[in-house]
Amino acid sequence: GFLSDGNYDVVTVADGGDALMELAKRRFDLLVLDINVPTLTGLKVFEIMLQKHIETPALFITGMTGTEVETQSLEMGAAGFLRKPIAKDVLLHKIRGILQRNRRDLATSVE
Repeated sequence: GFLSDGNYDVVTVADGGDALMELAKRRFDLLVLDINVPTLTGLKVFEIMLQKHIETPALFITGMTGTEVETQSLEMGAAGFLRKPIAKDVLLHKIRGILQRNRRDLATSVE
């Protein structure tokens, strides 16, 4: 896909349960979580991550209207929120921004 073309290593999963299994296996720089997925919603996956102290930044996407899920995800500590349909360049820009911000934060916390 276009993310792989942008030199990102991408792991795609079918649902929230699979996402948690992948998170148990390896470290990720960023998660793009759809709020409406089978098994466990994106918000539930994020909630479980927080409980397990997995501090991977999460960018939420949704096709849902209304501001409730956006507010909820940002209050939980999401790195960002995008509403579908999402233009590829907007998604790439958002991903780059989150990763750069995260690198800066890591550099600061090490000193």
